[in-house]
Amino acid sequence: MKETDLSKREGHIETGAEYLKRIGEEYVTYKQFLPGLSDKAFQYQKELNVGREIGVESFLADFAIAAEDRRRNLVRWRMGEKLPKLSEEKIAAIKSALPKFVVLNKEAVGGMRVEPARRHKIDIVVEDIMSEIAQRLPRTLDAYRYYQDYAQDSVDIPGIGKIDVKLHQTEGVFSTISEIKSKNFRVWNCRDSGVIYLDRFNEISRPTTIEIKPENIELKIHSDGSGIEQRDHRKFKEMQDTSVVWLVDKVLNPIKKTPIKGKQIDIPLMEEPFPEEKIGPLFAFVEMEDLERIDILKDDISRAYPDERFAVKPSRRLIPLNYSRGNLPELVHDGFLWCGVGRIDRNTDLKNLTIADRERCTWGIGGSKEGTAEVKPLTATDIYIADWQAWDDYRKKAFKPGHDELTYSEVSEMYQAVGKTLVPVTEYRKNYQKPVVLIARDLEVNEIGKIYFPPEEKRL
Repeated sequence: MKETDLSKREGHIETGAEYLKRIGEEYVTYKQFLPGLSDKAFQYQKELNVGREIGVESFLADFAIAAEDRRRNLVRWRMGEKLPKLSEEKIAAIKSALPKFVVLNKEAVGGMRVEPARRHKIDIVVEDIMSEIAQRLPRTLDAYRYYQDYAQDSVDIPGIGKIDVKLHQTEGVFSTISEIKSKNFRVWNCRDSGVIYLDRFNEISRPTTIEIKPENIELKIHSDGSGIEQRDHRKFKEMQDTSVVWLVDKVLNPIKKTPIKGKQIDIPLMEEPFPEEKIGPLFAFVEMEDLERIDILKDDISRAYPDERFAVKPSRRLIPLNYSRGNLPELVHDGFLWCGVGRIDRNTDLKNLTIADRERCTWGIGGSKEGTAEVKPLTATDIYIADWQAWDDYRKKAFKPGHDELTYSEVSEMYQAVGKTLVPVTEYRKNYQKPVVLIARDLEVNEIGKIYFPPEEKRL
């Protein structure tokens, strides 16, 4: 956005009113400018704004860009625009850049491209090790049930022992091994392979950290070539060569000698149905853009790209990261979709509708206003129930005459009081006074019933 002549006038200092008027005009002008751009030119504007100095103008530009992104998405979903079909040559280039153990979503290939990425000798042996391990897992990488993008398993290898394997799935597009770890070594993959999906994310299955305890080696490799590779190339080469030899002799060869046990399972795990008789009906506050996507995709999810076919993602944590979870499991620090218990319809009093201590968001420049939706889970997977009464009870006990503000420690204890009530929905005994249903996975479009757009929001 360009400054107006008013702000450039020699010797002129803007008043607050002039400043406010100028940035408002710039925001409107920029917002009207974006819809006329091609997709390529719009992408350039997004990249340009990322590099701008942080200020009011760049802040408002972010909102304008988000609104235009939303508008373009809605148009694309309504049209059912597909990803382009790539030539066999381009598909071969993508597959050759990806580590061979990575499983990609074939529907998403049309949104991928290859860009230059650094390669090292260590990449070859790590790729071989990961590929051999992938073949010895009981399931194919895309047949695991991922919890908030991650899954865990292990393999037992004679001469090595147990190797813990951490798996990662990126928006259903790439399924990969992110880490292997045993008593003597650890390999963590988090470096670009060179494959990019729609400028949304990079595939990162090349090794970033290699730890070999018997050799006292901790080799870190960054995508930009910084670190020891840049500071001391000779030492980097020595560490890399030592690591390659050790990993081939002590890890790769023992794995290769271990027989593969039968055929891998290549279909997802069976899941337990959601126990509707225990709790419900359910509703949630859902952002406007999610509601619009659900409304368009409810009859045909193929209208969206493969990574966009969810209804709602978990977001708000049960216990914020800045508060201690005490002895509670890490789960309480994860994000959830919060669901209230009760029936909603077009006549529901939205002003008095709450989920736990939260009201529906009714303000948002970037389209973050919320409507409501019926939630109808098909499976019990990653669904929990907490009793918000524990929150109210703690507050009632803590607040006393002369003590009308909770300390940091008390707020942590209050969150923990709720966290202690958290149980899987399958174990719920219908005994909570103020039950809140917490869903820790993406909801599918067919798990949403009726939707209600925010009454104060004009639909695009």
